Amino acid sequence: MKVVFFDGVCNLCNASVRFLNKYDKHQIFEIHSLQSEMALKLLTPHFPQNLPDSIVYLNNNQILTESDAVLEILKQLPFPWMFLYIFNIIPKFFRNSIYRYIARNRYKWFGKCHI
Repeated sequence: MKVVFFDGVCNLCNASVRFLNKYDKHQIFEIHSLQSEMALKLLTPHFPQNLPDSIVYLNNNQILTESDAVLEILKQLPFPWMFLYIFNIIPKFFRNSIYRYIARNRYKWFGKCHI
């Protein structure tokens, strides 16, 4: 099971989901919001304190977050998107710093939607 969890109130995240739906030609991903019952059911055992507030990728029992999640998802999309996985050569601390900066500002830059 390959499940992508996203922030359902984030306009940037919702645009990313539309992108994923468009290019996931073989429908390999299930997509759910972090605010859903499915997120509570599947993620709470892995995050007993608090669920993350941005992307989480669950691939069987492997959990990926932040830039690792984004890159792993892109790797499974068709040409040319799979080639963006090359950014995996950038050190994780640097990739995640950029990811967190965007995540911290996503509501200010892109706004919120109502679910």
